[in-house]
Amino acid sequence: MVNAADKALTDATIRQYEDWKYACQQMRTEDMVKFVNVPDCEEGYPLFKSELPPGEQLVQHAIHPPPKPKPETRVTLAFGNFMYSKLVRLLKDKDIVVRQKSVTWAVELLSVPSSRVRCLAAGFLPILAKMVVEKDMFIRQELALCFKYASASDTTWDDLCTLGCINFLVDMVADSNIILRGNALSALNDAALSDEVRKELVSNGKTLTFILKCINKEPDRTCMILEFDLLSKCVAGLNYDQMALTELLKVNAVPTALEISSFTFLDLKEAAVRFLCLLCFDVVGKEQAVKLNAVDIMIPYLYHTEPRIQAFGVAALMSITINIDAKHAMFNSKVPTPSAKKILIAQGVPVLLPMLDLNDDLLCLYILQLLINTAEHPKARAALKGGITILRDMIKVCASALLKRCSRQAIQQLQFTSRPFKNLALVR
Repeated sequence: MVNAADKALTDATIRQYEDWKYACQQMRTEDMVKFVNVPDCEEGYPLFKSELPPGEQLVQHAIHPPPKPKPETRVTLAFGNFMYSKLVRLLKDKDIVVRQKSVTWAVELLSVPSSRVRCLAAGFLPILAKMVVEKDMFIRQELALCFKYASASDTTWDDLCTLGCINFLVDMVADSNIILRGNALSALNDAALSDEVRKELVSNGKTLTFILKCINKEPDRTCMILEFDLLSKCVAGLNYDQMALTELLKVNAVPTALEISSFTFLDLKEAAVRFLCLLCFDVVGKEQAVKLNAVDIMIPYLYHTEPRIQAFGVAALMSITINIDAKHAMFNSKVPTPSAKKILIAQGVPVLLPMLDLNDDLLCLYILQLLINTAEHPKARAALKGGITILRDMIKVCASALLKRCSRQAIQQLQFTSRPFKNLALVR
């Protein structure tokens, strides 16, 4: 027989269990996406219903079955969900060792898309922005990685500018530590996918000049490539940024790109030639490139065995040869071919027609544009007359509407008979 004391204890236990069960049901709703970060509170994000294994419920009945191991995924989720609020406080700890471990932990969490959203919602970014005053090199290196992974979320782009993280990363580029420079440049490259970040970099009129000066004295090849890529992103923008072009062309960006393009490393050569192509979108850039004999330097790229180097070399020539003097240079240029016979001399024009290969649509498009630009020169048109048959055959078999249109435009240009350029006004 159950006495009154035991019955009262049982009733209290059941009531406590029912209250706990109701609270758990209320917490596990899809609408619960944030938590209140109260000091000294270990609450984190609860597991969503979608995160629970199928058929797995925390509460079944009052008498629990014997303990059994939980799946690894379930343990990992529970561990991570209850650590966000704690990590927010540990990042502000007075102990430098704790801060080092915490910022490393933050890098790991921000690098995973599933936990990045929770980290940002927990308020990581403002706290990381306040840590820019840290003097410890390891923390600074990890901070740059935090900003890199945080910029993978487009919701952080405005915050990165508002909190001053972009300026902090630019300051890191001037540091003597190679790892820190590499992390900062990698973070800036990822963030520069945003219009807001590119505007922040271009608007003050000094940052791009600073990055270009860093290229000229950069000893590390990887950092140099990242610097070229960052400048290319700022110049290109959604179309191309005239403010960025104007700033760079005033500080000898074209000579720098031409000098670096002569290096033997293919990835560095690719970055430099891509940057040169973008600089030559501007009239001033074309004029500077022609004066520096850029056409003579780029023509050997037509023979390069690496397809991507060949494509960027053709793209640079395509951009430069809009200039009238460049058309003359394209026809008159004489550089040695990369063959065993050093006495052979190659010109730019005869190489174009054999390169019209539909197996590479992008390269074929660049060659067509280069051919159209070059064919404005009378002597070049005479040398390329035989290409009309090739272009007509391309129109028949090509599946790309863009390539067909460019082929028709090239045929029209090759059949042009009036006097071009300065004498055109005298033609009646």
